[in-house]
Amino acid sequence: MCLILATALLPAPSLAHTYGDRTGLIRFVSHALRMDFSADNKSLRAIWDSKTGKLRVSAPITYFRFADKHMESTFNENDLESLKYTSASFEGTLSGLTADQAATPGTYPVTVEGELRIHGVTRPLKATAKATVNAAGAVTAESDFKVACADHEIPIPSMVSERVAKIIEVHVELKLVKMSL
Repeated sequence: MCLILATALLPAPSLAHTYGDRTGLIRFVSHALRMDFSADNKSLRAIWDSKTGKLRVSAPITYFRFADKHMESTFNENDLESLKYTSASFEGTLSGLTADQAATPGTYPVTVEGELRIHGVTRPLKATAKATVNAAGAVTAESDFKVACADHEIPIPSMVSERVAKIIEVHVELKLVKMSL
């Protein structure tokens, strides 16, 4: 009986190396001929297994915030069709940071590689990143990469083609903390 109770109090093996995030950031920037604009999403969800390197990130499309509310509305209704395609996601690996390193303060060059799904279209993504482990054991991972609208079948109507970039710059910050029961 004591053995059963002791086993029940141990952390679940699946959470032993699992980190999660609910406070990260995805920012995209469009630099076009006649206009620059950006949007932030601070409602992403991420989970990372430091033992296997598996990483999943999901962000609801309607949580991207623009300075211009009309632009935000157009983005959701016409560009990303957020009622039909409710979220953007990434599923792959974060490599270059071992479970032991995730417990050791420092900064590490890492690579993120997997599948990026936007607007219902999945494409491969490989990007360099930086992971910083603080004294409390939290891991901040940051990456910058570019996404071509055409690769995800995101239409750019000809009447706004000088105001919307064909290639969007993306910045992601994950604030991963060890999960527990």
